[in-house]
Amino acid sequence: MPGVQFFQGLAANLPTAGVAGAFYYTTDAHKLYYSDGMAMYLIGPSAGGAGTVTSVGLAMPSIFTVSGSPVTTSGTLTAALASESQNTVFAGPTSGSGVPTFRALTAADLPATATMPTCCCVRLTGQQGIPVPTANYTTSTLYLEPYAGDRITLWDGTNLVNIIVPPSTISLALPATTNTMYDVWCYASGTSPALELTSWTNDSTRTTALVMSNGFLCKSGDATRRYIGTVRTQASSGTTVDSVQQRYIWNYYNRMRRRLVFHDTAVTWTQSAASWRQANVSASAQFDVVIGVATAMVDISVHMGGNFSAGATSCAFSIGDNSPNLPSGPGTPHPDCTGGILQQNAPDYNAHSCRLITVPTAGRHIFSHLEYCQANVAITWVNVAVASQYGGMSGWVEG
Repeated sequence: MPGVQFFQGLAANLPTAGVAGAFYYTTDAHKLYYSDGMAMYLIGPSAGGAGTVTSVGLAMPSIFTVSGSPVTTSGTLTAALASESQNTVFAGPTSGSGVPTFRALTAADLPATATMPTCCCVRLTGQQGIPVPTANYTTSTLYLEPYAGDRITLWDGTNLVNIIVPPSTISLALPATTNTMYDVWCYASGTSPALELTSWTNDSTRTTALVMSNGFLCKSGDATRRYIGTVRTQASSGTTVDSVQQRYIWNYYNRMRRRLVFHDTAVTWTQSAASWRQANVSASAQFDVVIGVATAMVDISVHMGGNFSAGATSCAFSIGDNSPNLPSGPGTPHPDCTGGILQQNAPDYNAHSCRLITVPTAGRHIFSHLEYCQANVAITWVNVAVASQYGGMSGWVEG
């Protein structure tokens, strides 16, 4: 800020206008004047006393430094901003009223409409402290574990706040239900995150819609509930499963490719009816997965071989998705599935594969290994060829 100038001398030498903002003191008349640059103004009584001014000093708040003080004859009083700690702002108290100081910025200092970077460094899991489990397991408890960071941005009803997610701490017991889909919400409980569930109407229909608010998906009608993922309880009440054949815990954020694998223990089996069926008439020849939002990819392959009983003929195998007619029936081949055709002269052995890459709709999906044989021709499906190398299903789902 500009310096304060101070002059003193005989009254006869007092200028008519003077320097704007300067003070003038007459040593013989003992009067103090102030100049606005156009005229001189007397400060204090019109007649001076017998005393003298020997020095003039300048006192400022602690956010300033002062130099040139005091002035004893003539000189300039100068104030400058004092040095402050980095990443601080000049503001009032964080609560109530009071003298402003330099302090760190808080979320409450920002207006509700301010743009704030959001983050969601978490994953849903059924294993405490393990954000990406590798073993098969069942659980009655959901955990919110930090992943690739330890913060989640939530709307607390007034402001966006970034909350720390401590490991192995945030959990929620599953309801005592069977075969029920749930959306999982995260919300701010004070300064800590907490979890909440909302059930679906059925395996393919949400009861409560997802809406976009503050830049992320939330519960319709309540922007304080941020959508984290979807889970499903299994046939055993109050539990869910996460395995290479059943993926019932699905993450919207920080998705990983979750492994899918199934090998039938039978070496061979036969088929002669001209219709699609589940491989080896086994309900185990399938992957049962949950998809929360239709933005996740599924990649599944089937590898099989076969021998025909007589003549030149062909058969086929494929991958079906029976979500349209849950819970009955193996479904029909998915239109996105390619390959899976065997054609040969008996009794030659032939092997082939098929593959399905798709982005399923939201809900529960059962992807089945399907097989088909021409009428009046039997085929022996070969599941184990040599050196314990199995045919079967394998792949992954994002979640």
